[in-house]
Amino acid sequence: MAAEYNDSKNGPTKEGSRAQSQGQPPAVALAGASATGEVGSGAGQGATELYVRKQLKKAAGQIKMTELVGHFCLYLGLLLAYFLTISLIDHWVVRIGTVGRYIALLGLIVGSMCWVWFFVYPLLRYRLNLLYVAQTIERGEPWLKNRLMNFWLFRREQKDHRLSKAIYQTVEHEAATGLSKVSVEEAIDRSYLIYTGYFLVAVAVFSAVYGLASPKSHLRTTLSVLQPWSTMAAASRVVITEVTPGDVDVYQGSNLEIRTRLTGLGSGEEVTLLLTSDDRSYKEKRLLMTEGEGSGEYHLVLPPSGGFEQNLSYTIAAGDIQSRPYTITVLPAPTVVVENVKYDYPAYTQRGREERSGEPEIKAIEGTKVSLDVTSNYPLQKGTLQLWYDSEYIKKRGQKFESHALALDGQKGTGTFVLQLDPETGKPLYRRYSIHIETEDGAHNPNPIQYAIETFSDLPPEVEVILPHSLESEVPENGRERLEFQAVDPDYFLGKIILVVRGGGGELLRKDLLAKEHRQLRQAIVRYDFQPRQFDLLAGEEVTFSVTAEDNRRLNDHGLFREPNEVVSQTYTLRISPPVAQKEQSGGQGGNNEENQKGETGQGADPKGEGQKSEGAKGGNSQSEQQEGTQQDKSKQSGENQADQKNDDQKNDSQEKGESQKETDKNQGQKEEQGDSKESDQNQGEENQKGEGQQGDNNDQQGGDQKGTDEQQGDGGQGG
Repeated sequence: MAAEYNDSKNGPTKEGSRAQSQGQPPAVALAGASATGEVGSGAGQGATELYVRKQLKKAAGQIKMTELVGHFCLYLGLLLAYFLTISLIDHWVVRIGTVGRYIALLGLIVGSMCWVWFFVYPLLRYRLNLLYVAQTIERGEPWLKNRLMNFWLFRREQKDHRLSKAIYQTVEHEAATGLSKVSVEEAIDRSYLIYTGYFLVAVAVFSAVYGLASPKSHLRTTLSVLQPWSTMAAASRVVITEVTPGDVDVYQGSNLEIRTRLTGLGSGEEVTLLLTSDDRSYKEKRLLMTEGEGSGEYHLVLPPSGGFEQNLSYTIAAGDIQSRPYTITVLPAPTVVVENVKYDYPAYTQRGREERSGEPEIKAIEGTKVSLDVTSNYPLQKGTLQLWYDSEYIKKRGQKFESHALALDGQKGTGTFVLQLDPETGKPLYRRYSIHIETEDGAHNPNPIQYAIETFSDLPPEVEVILPHSLESEVPENGRERLEFQAVDPDYFLGKIILVVRGGGGELLRKDLLAKEHRQLRQAIVRYDFQPRQFDLLAGEEVTFSVTAEDNRRLNDHGLFREPNEVVSQTYTLRISPPVAQKEQSGGQGGNNEENQKGETGQGADPKGEGQKSEGAKGGNSQSEQQEGTQQDKSKQSGENQADQKNDDQKNDSQEKGESQKETDKNQGQKEEQGDSKESDQNQGEENQKGEGQQGDNNDQQGGDQKGTDEQQGDGGQGG
C-alpha cells in the first residue's frame, strides 16, 4: 500500500495528475500504477487529501443551501399560520382594533428577527465543519462505514506522528475510493427541506380556502396588521368601499352631502351615520342614511338643520362594520360687507356727490347713480350685484332680478347702478339688492343679505291762484284785473310758471311769469294785470285762464329721460263788462298804475328756498251801487285774511319766526285801520254814493303803497 503514493514533498505523479484532471481520485490512479510497478515512494499522498477536502467543501455548500431553503419554507409557513390565527381571532372572537394591530405587528417583527438570528445568520456567518459534512454524507451513504470520518480524524494524528504512515495511507485510500463512488448532491439529506415544504403548502392551502369561504376578508385583516397606522376598516361581512367626501373643510353656514357605497349588506339592514360635535354637546348621534339610486349607495345631508357652526366628526355604521372617524372642519364662511355707498345725484338737484359709510340701505331720488364699495374676508374670483325687482314688475316680466358684475381688486369690489321708477306704474323698479361672491377656491357666501332700496320720485310742484278769489269774475272793458299766483316746489326748484289765457276759440296769451333769475327758488309769487283792451275784447265776451307750474327736473343721463313735473290750476273765467266812466275807475287805476311802475310781476323767496310770505293788494273797482261796493270790500277783505293765514302756516324756517311775529302784528294793525275805513265808507255811502267810491279808491291807493313798501323790505307782505 505504501508503494501506491509518492512522497508528499515530490507532489502527485504524472499519472495521478492526469487522473485528477479526468475527475477520478488520485488514489485510484495511483493504485493502478502501483500494480504495474510505476508508483514511487510516497507518490500521490498530498493529492488525495486535497481531493477529499474539495469534495467535502462542495458538499458543505449544498448542505447550507438545503438548510437555508428549508428554514425559509418554515418561516413562510409559520408566517401564514400567524396571519391566519390573527384573522380567526379578529373575525370570530374579538376585534383586535388598532392597538391589537400594533401588537400583532410587533410580534411579527420580533419573531422574524429571531428566525434570522438563530437560523439564517449562522449559516451565512460561519463555515460548516468538514467533519459534520462527512458525517452528513455517510448518513446518506451508509455503505461508506465511517471511512470519511476516520480519514478526517486520523489526519491530525498523522501530522502529530502518532499514527503509522501505512495505516494512514490505507485509511486515506479507502476514503478517497469511497468518495469517488458517491455523488455529493445525492448524498445530502434533504428530508428537512421536504417536510418544511409540505408544511408551507398545507398552511397556504388552508389560508386560501378560508379566504374564499369566509364572509370576512382574510386579506384585509393581514393588510391591516402590516399597516396598523392606516385608516383601513376592519375585515367584516359588510364592506364600505367608498365614503365621500371623507375628511373635508367646509364653510360656516353651509351644508354637505355625505355619500357612501357598501357591499355585503343584508336584507333589512340599515346604514346609519354617527355624528359627534366638537364641543361634545352630542356624541355619536345616530342619523339614518337614505338609499340612493345605485346599488349599495346611501346619502345624507349634514347638518340635519341649518348650516355648520362647529367642527364635527362622523362614522358610517352598517351590519358588522363601522368606518373610521372622518372630520369636518368648519372655516369662517365667505362674507361681504358694504362699506361705503356713494350717491351721484342728478344734476338738476344741485346736490353733487354724497358718501355714506355703514349705511347699506339705499334711499335716494330717481336718476341717482349709486356706487357700492364692498369688502370680503377672502380673495375674490367673481362678484355679482343682484337687483331684485318690485313684485308687480316681476308679474309683468317674469324675471325676479337683474345682475351686474362687480369690478374686483383682491378682496374688494365695486358695483354701480341707477335708481329707476317703473315708467308704467311709477313705482320703484328695485326693492332690494344683494351681493353674491365666489372665492378663488370656488366657495360662495351662503344666504347673502338683502338690503332695502327706496327710490323717491321727484314731487310735482303746487300752484295756487290767489287773485281773483272766485272762479268767475267781471272786469270792465276799459279796466284791468289783477291776477296773482303762488307756486311751490316741495323738494327742489321751480322751472316755469306759465299763464295761459284763452278766448274766442283760441289761445290769447301764453307767458312764463317766472323770471330767469328766479328759477332757483322753491317758492314764488307772480302777478299779471289783465287788460281786456290789450286783446281787443268787448263787453259781453268771456275769457278763461289757468296757470301751469313746472319744476326744474331734467333727466337725460344713464339711459333715463324724464320731462319736468307740471301741475295746472283750475280754470278761471273773466267776463267783460261794459266800460265804466273814467272818473269812477281813476282811483283803482291810480293804485294799479303805481304798482305797475314797480314791475309787472313780483317774486318772493328766501335764499334757502324755504318759502316766502307775500301777498299783493288788489285795488277795488268802484260800483254804482253802495250795497254792492260794501259787499265786494268785505269779500276781498275775507279772502286776504285767508291768504295771510295760509302763507303764515307755510313758514318753516325758525330763523324768521321773529320777523313773522312782527309782520303779524303789523298786519293786525293794518286790519284795524281797514275796519275803521270800511265803517267810514258805510256811513258816507248812506249820505253820498260818490264819496264812498272815492274812499274806496283811496283805500286801494293806500294798499298799493303799503305793498310796495313790503316788497322793498324783501318779505311777502299783505296788500291793503
